Amino acid sequence: MGRISHDKGFIKVEVPVVFFEDDGIYYAHIPPLDITGYGNNEKEARHSLTVMVDEFINYTTENNTLNSELERLGWVKQPEIHYPPISDLIPKNDQLKDAIDNKTPRIERIDIEMPVLI
Repeated sequence: MGRISHDKGFIKVEVPVVFFEDDGIYYAHIPPLDITGYGNNEKEARHSLTVMVDEFINYTTENNTLNSELERLGWVKQPEIHYPPISDLIPKNDQLKDAIDNKTPRIERIDIEMPVLI
């Protein structure tokens, strides 16, 4: 589980990102959110991932579905929020399984900001 910090109605959660390349396309995937960005290089993939995370947070917040979507993805609040480890997600995610089994992935952690869950 990554680091969590609180700031004025938002929390920052440190999540793992799996970076890999496939047929000249670069991917950045956050397994605990099942969100992927892509591009012609890692910089574009990172930018695409940031856009996708922002869209996910905005859409689920506006539709009041953030909590239920995180629960569906295996996140739990007890009393702090926790997401499932990558090892639990690999069998459930074909893209992640393929990246781990057949590519040369690199994993790093990034902070994402989301509204405090109620």
